[in-house]
Amino acid sequence: MSDIRLVVSDIDCTLIGRDEILPADAPSIVPYLRERGVMFTLASGRVETNALRFVKKMGIDIPYVATNGAVIADCDGNVIMKKKIDALPARAIMEKAYEHHLAVIYTVDGIEYVFDEDVPYIRKYPHRFKRDGICHKITEDEYAHLKLDKVSIMSDSDDDVIAELEKMCAGHEDEYIYTRYQDRSVELVNRTATKASAVTELASMLGIPMENVMFIGDHQNDIELMQAAGIGCAVGNATADAKAAADYVCSNEVFDGVKEAIMKFVGE
Repeated sequence: MSDIRLVVSDIDCTLIGRDEILPADAPSIVPYLRERGVMFTLASGRVETNALRFVKKMGIDIPYVATNGAVIADCDGNVIMKKKIDALPARAIMEKAYEHHLAVIYTVDGIEYVFDEDVPYIRKYPHRFKRDGICHKITEDEYAHLKLDKVSIMSDSDDDVIAELEKMCAGHEDEYIYTRYQDRSVELVNRTATKASAVTELASMLGIPMENVMFIGDHQNDIELMQAAGIGCAVGNATADAKAAADYVCSNEVFDGVKEAIMKFVGE
């Protein structure tokens, strides 16, 4: 009998592929696990409003983690916990990215805003910014008082500017933490916000020790949680770093990998 009582999955490139389509059989894993006394939820870099549609489609009835650990929300999207960052310390990074025509996406209270929609990333991937995004560049006055859920800088291709932005993050550890996704993206969130810390808090709410949690993910922002969970799994399409951190590397990719991990560690 498995000791796993909670299974947590990442969304992008784990539960779903780059087409952002939820596999038809994905929702069936929730009752499958429930019948075995195991709960299922999500932990995503997406803001809570964007993650909610997958929570609903999956039929999840417990809280989920969003915004890379800065948010815990109930299954109806009501925020239970949220950690924000001040806009001002992130200003130099956002403005430099804007000068280099990268996509500057920031979130306030679950609503995504973009500095400029006419940039290569958004033109190349319009479906990734069809989530009720609003075009608005932060003003001088707003920088002084605005609180942000997170900041995402996105490039449509490998870009040396991403490395420059990462260097600019150094020295700001008291204000925010960042995750670099290869040469395509840098993301800023509250300095105490990680998927690992949020899932640990959520598991405590549910009365479940982390040793009884299994997590399945694919990227750099998943590594700490893979190591904190009782069992950390990487889907077959995960980054080399994520695979190295995992207790188990799935042979299959995205949702087929999620199913594989569940059947190996929870299935009969």
